[in-house]
Amino acid sequence: MACKPLKPKPVRRKIFLWKKAEIHNIKEDLQNFITTFKNIKDRSVESLWQAFKTAVQTTIEKRVPTKMTLGRNTHPWINTTIRRKINQKQKAHKKARKTKKKRDKDRYKRLQQEVQWEVRQANKETTLLCHVVLYHPEPTGTCDLTTKEGKYIKLKFHNNRAIKIIEDQYKRAISIIDSYQHAEIKFIDCPLISISNWNKSKGHKRPETYKVEDFLATKQIQELNGKIYELNRRLNKTSVKISKYFFRGRKRRKGQTRKSVNLSINNKDGIHPGRLLSLAITKNILLDTYTECFTIDQESEFIQIRVEQEELNSLF
Repeated sequence: MACKPLKPKPVRRKIFLWKKAEIHNIKEDLQNFITTFKNIKDRSVESLWQAFKTAVQTTIEKRVPTKMTLGRNTHPWINTTIRRKINQKQKAHKKARKTKKKRDKDRYKRLQQEVQWEVRQANKETTLLCHVVLYHPEPTGTCDLTTKEGKYIKLKFHNNRAIKIIEDQYKRAISIIDSYQHAEIKFIDCPLISISNWNKSKGHKRPETYKVEDFLATKQIQELNGKIYELNRRLNKTSVKISKYFFRGRKRRKGQTRKSVNLSINNKDGIHPGRLLSLAITKNILLDTYTECFTIDQESEFIQIRVEQEELNSLF
């Protein structure tokens, strides 16, 4: 899902208008500075650099006009492309008034129609994004826990270093989403993988030697999923648990249950989910989006689910 509901308040910046700069006067100022620069008594690198930098900055501030950017989002749907088109329309309008030629007037009218259409479309798309939940993609284990050796893979680390790196990236994602007022984030847990099955599918002569790494990978993924559940809990979000499909419970005596890992629900490569697992994952995420996106009308007993018709058509 896209995550662009609202733009944060921009910081005002100074923009130098170099097209209107007094280039000739800048050259004269710097030419006059040469004498001053040669007579500096302190010849250390730092003092010379500071003198040169100060002279250049002073000349720029004096000879180059500036303007300040806006400190507010008057129209958050106006992007760079639309703004460029608006500038073209304004230039065409000035030219049409000056020349009064039919060709220039027709060009101005055409640009005016294009700008109106693009602004309305952008406004419509922005209005739809009133509440967005970003689902962090789930295939973390393969990319971040393993490394490639030619066409084979192995664990990056046999300790918890990779988990710490992934957790830091998740926290960074949370800090980015926090800057958007109506956006939220939820992390999907990591499915289990089989390093030995992947290497076997790639033609390794002794894939059974990676069975120990399968065990370590499962252990690391379980620990990573524990971190994910804790992050979701802090965000007041329920966790979408994909890894539950890999565990089978077998009853033992005295009511105890022993769990075993079933990696056969992945494809033969041991990494990508099989067809049935893919359908189960899609169903889980779809049902969770309904839970996250529905609203209850206090004046009636109807439950409203904010799902666009285009999204339903793309799913089915």
